[in-house]
Amino acid sequence: MNEYLIPISSLMLSFVSTYLCIKFIFSRQGLFWILPFILSLLIDFYILNLIMVPSLLLALPFQFSFFPLILSITYLIVIIQFRYTIKKSVPTNRYEDDMRKNFNEAKIIEKKERRSFLRNQKNINKKANENNLIDKFDVK
Repeated sequence: MNEYLIPISSLMLSFVSTYLCIKFIFSRQGLFWILPFILSLLIDFYILNLIMVPSLLLALPFQFSFFPLILSITYLIVIIQFRYTIKKSVPTNRYEDDMRKNFNEAKIIEKKERRSFLRNQKNINKKANENNLIDKFDVK
């Protein structure tokens, strides 16, 4: 059982880094996350190989038995640091955000103006109908 603790814990940490890469691929800076995603998949396959064949891990000297865990922890820290670095250095697309905000604001204003126009149109139609009725009954 002890020979599985290190690989399974390192596999869980590696899956967390893979999940974070998948999550960040669908963000605004998604193109930057393709290579880290591929690297995290390779680390996952490496650790899965160690779990399937634990004799590879036990055959190594004691200093190298913690290598998968150290690799997973280090890579998770790198992913988190890479996220904050990209967030700081790559600016958001202000033009696209402003265009989206302006479009939504224009839709709201158009809806309000359409309501007031229809309300005014109903009032004009009522007045026209009242005038027509009065004109019909006017005695000349």
